[in-house]
Amino acid sequence: MNNFTSLEIEVAETLLRLGMLLGLILLIAFFVAAELALVSADRHQTRQPARLRDPQNAKTAELVHQAQNNI
Repeated sequence: MNNFTSLEIEVAETLLRLGMLLGLILLIAFFVAAELALVSADRHQTRQPARLRDPQNAKTAELVHQAQNNI
């Protein structure tokens, strides 16, 4: 019976580690997708709101432009 309990603990630890690994992979994938969205954003599309004189959109467009230059 002791060997069976030990095996259950090992299986539980392995499943926990696999779950944590999957969670970290998904988190990294989210940040990679966010970076890809910033890099591939069309500069014309991001600067167009700035031309419309909307202060909030102009600030966002400027931040995206700066991020593209830094990447």
